[in-house]
Amino acid sequence: MLKKLSFALKRVTVVVLDNAPAHVAKRVDERRGFWQERGLFLFLPPYCPHLNITEVLWRKLKYQWLCPQDYLETDALFYQVRQVLAAVGTLLNIHFAPFQHGLN
Repeated sequence: MLKKLSFALKRVTVVVLDNAPAHVAKRVDERRGFWQERGLFLFLPPYCPHLNITEVLWRKLKYQWLCPQDYLETDALFYQVRQVLAAVGTLLNIHFAPFQHGLN
């Protein structure tokens, strides 16, 4: 996919990858120079859970949407997790701030 993307570029492009095994594979590293010549740059940040929507979802679930009493019984916890996940996108939402380079 990255090879195909590199041939279609109209301007310099940065792709942010996570550290999945495919993204850190030797084959990807070997092609990095070729892609950079074509204007495609790969960025592999250190572990950044705030960039992973799944990590953000679970953090909201654990610390905002579940109550301490939900953890008292396994069945109750499973039920409440299903209820919360069913409400995501309708009653419960996650709002992401737009990325602003250089700002904390």
